[in-house]
Amino acid sequence: MERIDMAFANAQWRELHDRAMVFVEAAIGSDHSPLILNTEEPLNKVGKPFKFESFWVTEEECKEVVSETWGQNGEGSKMYTVCKKLRGCKEKLKEWSSSKFGNLKLKIATTMDQLMEVQKQIQNGFNPDALALEKSLIKKLEDLWQKNAMY
Repeated sequence: MERIDMAFANAQWRELHDRAMVFVEAAIGSDHSPLILNTEEPLNKVGKPFKFESFWVTEEECKEVVSETWGQNGEGSKMYTVCKKLRGCKEKLKEWSSSKFGNLKLKIATTMDQLMEVQKQIQNGFNPDALALEKSLIKKLEDLWQKNAMY
């Protein structure tokens, strides 16, 4: 048997309905499975699984977050303590990452816009401050691109 019950969408539609999900129901009375398209917020919100991002280790603060959380004493069995420390590390790393990095793609776009504005200023006339800012923005952009590639 082949699975032919599927849904298709183009990039524009996916951007408009970024939370859309397709559910495949059981095939009853037919050899086709009914598809249910949900474009609304799911009733039971399922969080994304935690993933340790490799670019985090490029920041010294990451080691501090893990050390601080892991260094806390726990009660109970050794396995319970390890699980509690892992859960604590996960939560602290998620908080730290969100405050430290935020949305990388948005930061890249914002930095690109800033760079374009500075380059327009430079084209209008020599300005040593604008040249220094351009160099700084290029360095920041390269760093963001590297982090995004590692992500």
